[in-house]
Amino acid sequence: MKKFIALSLAAIMVVSVCACGSEKTKSAGKEIFSCYDLEVQNFAESFDASEIVTMIYQKNHDVSEKFILEDKKQINKLFQALCKVEVLEKTEERAADYDDIFIFTLRTAQAFTFAFNQHHLAIGNDAYYVQGDEELWKIAKEISSSENAQGEVKGQMEDYQTSEFSMKLPTGWVVNSGGDGMAFSLCAYDPQNSVNQVFVLLKAMPLMHDPNSRSYYEQSQQMYGGNYYIMADAPALENPSTENFYQIFSSYASFAEKDEPSYYGYTFPRFHDFTVMEAFESNSDMKSIAINPALLRASFTDESGRRGEGMFTADVVDFSGNLQDASWMFGFDTGYYMAYNIMAVTAEENSFIDWESILCQCLASIDFTDAFVSNAIAQSNETVANSRQLSQTLSDTSDMIMSSWETRNTSDDIIRQKQSDATLGFERIYDTEKDKIYKATNGWSDKYADDRFKLVTDDSMYTRPIDGYIDY
Repeated sequence: MKKFIALSLAAIMVVSVCACGSEKTKSAGKEIFSCYDLEVQNFAESFDASEIVTMIYQKNHDVSEKFILEDKKQINKLFQALCKVEVLEKTEERAADYDDIFIFTLRTAQAFTFAFNQHHLAIGNDAYYVQGDEELWKIAKEISSSENAQGEVKGQMEDYQTSEFSMKLPTGWVVNSGGDGMAFSLCAYDPQNSVNQVFVLLKAMPLMHDPNSRSYYEQSQQMYGGNYYIMADAPALENPSTENFYQIFSSYASFAEKDEPSYYGYTFPRFHDFTVMEAFESNSDMKSIAINPALLRASFTDESGRRGEGMFTADVVDFSGNLQDASWMFGFDTGYYMAYNIMAVTAEENSFIDWESILCQCLASIDFTDAFVSNAIAQSNETVANSRQLSQTLSDTSDMIMSSWETRNTSDDIIRQKQSDATLGFERIYDTEKDKIYKATNGWSDKYADDRFKLVTDDSMYTRPIDGYIDY
């Protein structure tokens, strides 16, 4: 019986390979790479583990599992074991549920795949007996032991670093950044589904008190020039709060992209149709001066029309101060707010439960450099925290999100997850041996459920992340 757990892989270019000769004895006793085309042979001859980004071991037996190696010594050890394999004659023996696949991915995104079926070398529709493969399977067993299990690709983290910051993010993700000093912003996202993202903006300004102030600043621009056009273009935040800031965020994003030169080439995410699902108390270090601060769980629609959900923070602060009376010009309020600590971690609607932990890991890992902070201080007339304090703010926010997530309304979550499964045609399967939960096509359990794989009946399991998908 085949139980295949389909786990998403980052898109890679797989090099096509050529079969060993059509006659049974043509490849007898030959080293494995001679069975492939020249490109694969060149890869083997010039093999350098330092040039390998990842080695993926896909173990498709009764249950299919994926393991990812990034350690260069382990990768080299496995490759050397592969070199010892000798290919013998063809065999007609094939098994439907006994595949072992090794994928070496280079920095260029080029990938070389070596597949075995029932420990026979598999190339296209052909299979070959092999010898000298004992060490290969010993290493494969070590890789697939529980302590080396890597889980889904989305759980594999890699380091990302610039002169401004460093962070960890899922393998294959993209990072964009823009803005100088305290206007700095970054968005790390999944290029296959950009609604899966981590977004940070240190400060947003100005957010006008009164939309009618635009005419005053337009006139000032005409009379005096300078930067009055910025105030004239800026969106208004009439009822300051974290929620209302995100209600106008898409407008702010368009304004910032247009009027702030340091955002050239950078695109903010959009949170259209922002709808709060649940609100939590903010523990931000600015909550004592922020206006109606909160940590929000909300749903939204992105610029491409995808529905998403996630957790959002922002601290809105009034900068009229002692000049509040002077901020009234011609009968309307010309003052403005600023927003700090703007952060969002989001995923596709009804899948945030699967991404929350990973997204928070990304957010907590962001570490600003001293050089970045020095530059921010030079460009700002306000106090800027040092790099450690600035990075700690992100880590604290991550902790706040995770602790709030644990106290969320799980009853609503259970209902939404069941509705999503029903709409998409899934049922949830519990692996009693590995304590994992998978999604399978409706009806799968009628044919394949057994003592190990059982249909989920406990509602609490709908509040746990899924570990993959089962296909027939």
